[in-house]
Amino acid sequence: MADLISAVRAGPRGLGWRAMPWFIRQATRFSALFVAVWVLFIPFAALNIGTYSIDGAPVSGRQFLVRGYLWLTPLLVVFCAMAYGGWTERLWARWVPFVFAVVVCAYLAVQEAFLWDYAPWAVLYLLLAGWYSFFKRSVAAYYARLAT
Repeated sequence: MADLISAVRAGPRGLGWRAMPWFIRQATRFSALFVAVWVLFIPFAALNIGTYSIDGAPVSGRQFLVRGYLWLTPLLVVFCAMAYGGWTERLWARWVPFVFAVVVCAYLAVQEAFLWDYAPWAVLYLLLAGWYSFFKRSVAAYYARLAT
């Protein structure tokens, strides 16, 4: 745990923020902000401060924690991995967008909404994520420098 905290506190030390491609830098910041906001809302929900609804039905804060955060937890884990992987310059961070796609497809499958309506968008996202993560010159060069 101390290694995790010291790695997050130190930030990108290997190549630094300037060497990191712009989109990865922004994804790291957005992911950290997303996780921070959702984690900060946990005490509000636990203390039943505010109004909460699931599928349009009003629920208490504690019910929202049990049911709503159960659905949000996989997304929070993916965004936390994205933020941590980018912030600490990990090689495995280039695979996180694909894990995000799997989580979103799982959500759609459970909601029975993953019909052919979403399939073209999923394919487009995976193609763009694959191109960006592995074939865009600046990103490929960045991860090659991280590997050495």
